Amino acid sequence: MKQVLISTVFAISLIISFSSCSKQVDQQAPVTVSNSNPTATVPQTFASIQAPAGFNWSTTNKVAFTYTGTAGADYRAILKVINSDGNTIFQKLQLASETYSGSIEVDINSANVTVQFGDISKSFNCKTGNIAMSIN
Repeated sequence: MKQVLISTVFAISLIISFSSCSKQVDQQAPVTVSNSNPTATVPQTFASIQAPAGFNWSTTNKVAFTYTGTAGADYRAILKVINSDGNTIFQKLQLASETYSGSIEVDINSANVTVQFGDISKSFNCKTGNIAMSIN
């Protein structure tokens, strides 16, 4: 009796699982796309893709970064550059009295970066290509 009941429940659940889901096809008119440039062709290989003259494939800008130390300051802190998305793009332990110069790569979509040295935080426009931070 118990096996008959289990077999019946299994058979019913099997039938329901195969009949419950079915794909519904929408009867919509096909979408037509007009080609405004009929002479354009689709490249067949990656090597055959040609960009217009002067096109820049770069997704980052190189920005000069300078931290100017304060004479006589005898402590260290984390020097950090944060992009507009809140991601740290540069970080180092820096003596307050020493100067650091280098370059950093900034996403081309980031207009501003924040430079932090310990508790001091300043915002800079990175589109100028130069960031100069001092704590004086």
